[in-house]
Amino acid sequence: MIQLPRSLVRHVRTVFRRLAKGAPRQPAVVFHAANDGLRIRLHHADIQAEHHSNEIRGRDECLALSLQALADFEGRGDQPVNLEAAAKQVVARWHDRDLPQVKAYPAVELKDLPKYPAVPGEMAEQEAGLWKALADASRSAAPDAIRYALKNLQLRGDTGDIVATDGKQLLVQSGFRFPWTDRLLIPASTVFGCKEIATNEGVRLGRSKNHVTLQAGDWTLHFPVEDGRFPNVDTVLPARISAKTSWKLDPVDAGFLARVLARLPAKDEDHLLAVDLGEQVCVRVRADDSGPVTEVVLARSTFTGRQVRFQIDRNLLGRILELGFYEVHIVDAQTPMVCEDSRRRLGCMPLGKPADVPAGVEVLRIASTDEAVPTPAYSTERKPTLTKHSQVPEKPTLTAALSSQPAGVHRTGNLTSEGSLIEEAEALRVALRDAYVRAGQLVQLTRRQKKQTRFFREAIASLKQLEDAG
Repeated sequence: MIQLPRSLVRHVRTVFRRLAKGAPRQPAVVFHAANDGLRIRLHHADIQAEHHSNEIRGRDECLALSLQALADFEGRGDQPVNLEAAAKQVVARWHDRDLPQVKAYPAVELKDLPKYPAVPGEMAEQEAGLWKALADASRSAAPDAIRYALKNLQLRGDTGDIVATDGKQLLVQSGFRFPWTDRLLIPASTVFGCKEIATNEGVRLGRSKNHVTLQAGDWTLHFPVEDGRFPNVDTVLPARISAKTSWKLDPVDAGFLARVLARLPAKDEDHLLAVDLGEQVCVRVRADDSGPVTEVVLARSTFTGRQVRFQIDRNLLGRILELGFYEVHIVDAQTPMVCEDSRRRLGCMPLGKPADVPAGVEVLRIASTDEAVPTPAYSTERKPTLTKHSQVPEKPTLTAALSSQPAGVHRTGNLTSEGSLIEEAEALRVALRDAYVRAGQLVQLTRRQKKQTRFFREAIASLKQLEDAG
C-alpha cells in the first residue's frame, strides 16, 4: 500500500494536466514508493515529468493508473489517501469531510509503459532567470504551426539565446550558458508559468540524445528534442540605427494603458488599434464606421525622430507592456518595430497606416493624467493628421530588415523644470490614489474572510452540541 497526502495528489495533478494537454491518449501516472522516497511519474505525454518526495518512504512498491483518476481523491488538506493493488485494479481509500470513500480503478500494466527517460549524467546549474525566460518565450510561440516549427522554442548552445516566434512577434533572450553547442528545438509549454514548480532553489539543465532535462526543486522534466525547420530569424529585426522614430513610454503611462487596453472597444473580431506619434502620443480605436473614436492620450510619454502613425494588434501592444519594455524603435508602418534591453529583443509587426479620422466624428478622449478613468471626455474636435487616407493592407508577418539612413532628431513633449515637477506630482497623486483603492479592497476582503471564519466556527460548535446531545 502507498499512502500520500491528498494535497500532494492535487499538487502533481495540476502540473501533469498542463503537460498532458493535447496528448493523443490518456496519460498514465506511476506511483513508486522506495527507501529513497516516493516518485510520481507522468507517462504518455510529450513532456514527461517526475515529482520526488523524500518525506514519503515505503517498501519497494509500484502501481499505475490513469491521470483522470487523480481528480477523484485529490484535496487541499493533509488527509491521507491509500492506494493498493488488487486483481488488476488500484483501490483508493480516503475520507471526504469525515465520510469514508472507496473507489477502484483499472490498473495500468507497467510492462506496457514506454521506458522512462534517464537523467543525464551532467546537469549544469543555471541562473535563476532561466525559468521566467522560458515562460516568456512559450507565450511568444505559436499554439500550432504547419510550415515551420513555430510551436517550439529554439535553445542556441552556441550563442546562449532562447528564441521564440509565432510569425507576428519574435522574442530573443540572450546571456544563457547551455551545456551543449548546437541549436535544439523543444516544445513550448505553459508548465514554465506553473507556480507549483518552485525555482527558488535553482534550476539545473542537461541533455541526453533525445531529451533536454530540467530539474527544479522536487521536479524533473524531460522535454523531447524535436525535429523541425525553424525560421532564420537573425535578419528579421532591423538594427536600432535604422529606426526613424523612438517611442518612449513613461512607466506610469504604460501601467495605465495596460489597465485600459482590454476594455477598449473592438470592431467585431478586429483587434486592431492605431498608435499616433504626432502632436500628442495617443492610441485610437473605433468600434464601427458610424460610431465615435475612443482616444487614449499618453500625456507623459514622448518620442524622438519623425512623426508616424501605424496600426498594431492590441495583443501585441499588450505583449510589449507585459514584458516591461518602455522604448519602441520604429522604421515605418510596414517594417518590424523593435523593443530591446540589455538581454532581450522583441520584434512586433505593425499592420500599415491607419485611416484618417473623418472631420466631425465624435471623439471620446481619455488622458493618462486623469484621476478617474471610467468617465471619458467628449470632443468633436478633429485632430490634425499626418498623411492622406490610405488603404489598410493585409496583415503581414515579420519580414527581413530594410536598410535606411540614421534618423534625425525631433523632440515632442519637452517640459521645463517647473513643468517636470508638476508632472511628477500628478504621477505621484495617481499612484497614491491607486494604492488607496487597493488598500480599501484589501480591508473589505479581510472583513469578509473574518466574517466567514466566525460563521464556520459557530457551525462547528453547533455540530458538536448536536453530537453531544446524541
